[in-house]
Amino acid sequence: NLVLRKNDLNNVAFCMAFLSKNKYPQIFDHYLTGLGLLSKSDILLKFDNNALEAFTNALQLLLQEYFGVSLESFINDPAGSVGGVCEEWEQEDKSRLKSLVDWVYSDKKSKFKAQPDDVAIVKILFDSLFNKLARNAAQKKLEAKREE
Repeated sequence: NLVLRKNDLNNVAFCMAFLSKNKYPQIFDHYLTGLGLLSKSDILLKFDNNALEAFTNALQLLLQEYFGVSLESFINDPAGSVGGVCEEWEQEDKSRLKSLVDWVYSDKKSKFKAQPDDVAIVKILFDSLFNKLARNAAQKKLEAKREE
């Protein structure tokens, strides 16, 4: 019952066009590594911790390169640090994101078992920021063509 709509297909086109002009391939290396790790996870062998680390690295680089803010600054002020992109970021997700990021950048000596929801928090946040960048780039290109 979940049929792709025109808006969904446009969104994919915006993202693919943005990726083709991307100046920072390491961001998407981390992101694609995270996707690969998720696809290889199963009931016997879980790669959630590894995927969490890959998506967190991708998020950190995305924020740094495209928004000019650190991941720490973003966590402290999600809406303000990226120009209102994440206005509806919930306080609960914000505090959970902080604890996940703290673990990713720790010495990893403490036992931690990431859950799929933990990985999803970081991945979905990355996706929403990336989506916004892709849409803005497409909008600017469209406006430039109209002015020609």
